[in-house]
Amino acid sequence: MKKTLLFNLCSLALLALLAFNVTPAQARVWRIDNNTGAAADFAQGAAAIADSRVVNGDTLYFSGSTTVYSNLTVNKRLVIFGVGYYLDQNPNTQVAFSTAKVSSIDFRVGSAGSEMQGMEVTSSVNIYVSNISVRRNLGAYVYINAGTGYGATAEVNVSGIFVSQNWLSYFSTSVSGGTISNVFFTNNYVSGSGISTGTAGVTVAQNVINATGINTTSSYIYNNIMLNGGSVSGTGNSYNNNICNATQFATGNGNQQNVNMANVFVSTTTGSTDGRYMLKTGSPALGAGINGEDCGMFGGSDAYVLSGMPPIPSIWFFSQPSVVPASGALQVRLKASSHN
Repeated sequence: MKKTLLFNLCSLALLALLAFNVTPAQARVWRIDNNTGAAADFAQGAAAIADSRVVNGDTLYFSGSTTVYSNLTVNKRLVIFGVGYYLDQNPNTQVAFSTAKVSSIDFRVGSAGSEMQGMEVTSSVNIYVSNISVRRNLGAYVYINAGTGYGATAEVNVSGIFVSQNWLSYFSTSVSGGTISNVFFTNNYVSGSGISTGTAGVTVAQNVINATGINTTSSYIYNNIMLNGGSVSGTGNSYNNNICNATQFATGNGNQQNVNMANVFVSTTTGSTDGRYMLKTGSPALGAGINGEDCGMFGGSDAYVLSGMPPIPSIWFFSQPSVVPASGALQVRLKASSHN
């Protein structure tokens, strides 16, 4: 009974807090929860998207769960919130540590203007339309695709994509008979295969790149920190105020070569998985950016947020007495934090 009460009270409190973040009248918040016995609007996001009551501008809030949610194909303009990740590693995250996990999410025609935050995606996020924001997520791959070669799934020309404050393994763009422009890849941690963009006009800034390498075309590469010997290649790019552990970035333009990463980060081996990449006192990345901002994912105006917490209040503390007093008044204590 205690666990059930905890779950229901947290859910109700969270929905009440979410109500203050919903824009005018028609927009609604729908709770998605596949936990057994949950009093949710839908058990799966796919069912919510298919429901005619869920319309452009609505919000889908996914509860944490030990069971993976079904894949999402988004064809409406929606806001998608999860609960964040690495929840047991950083302070003041969530009262429960299960993530909202899904294998893949596709943003297809009809979903332009959507955003997602706080989700764990184990396979890929596939973007086929303009004006998509992917922020504060844990994921394997993010692909941006444009052109007639993708049929009715995609727009021919895709632009206005923001991929920021995520923890990712790979990022790429692909064009088949169209164009991709105005793409911003900022304040992310990226590992694995790294970054590969065959299109012009991608901004790659304020990232920690712990990957095989980056390959870009006519793009703007600045204020990044690259470690573990990854390569830098491509044509027509500008490289400014980047820091690397070897000679990946050419000298000049504010770039720093052969930097000992033990002097850059708080730690690369201890602490929370993402928190260890905060800059330490005296780091050569402090104030080393183009305009005097810090380099790396915690620098600039859109700094990485620990655990990918979405910008809504989260309940991180809950307590209740084990026995209801004779008066029948049950006193419950909640603590919540905002993560703007």
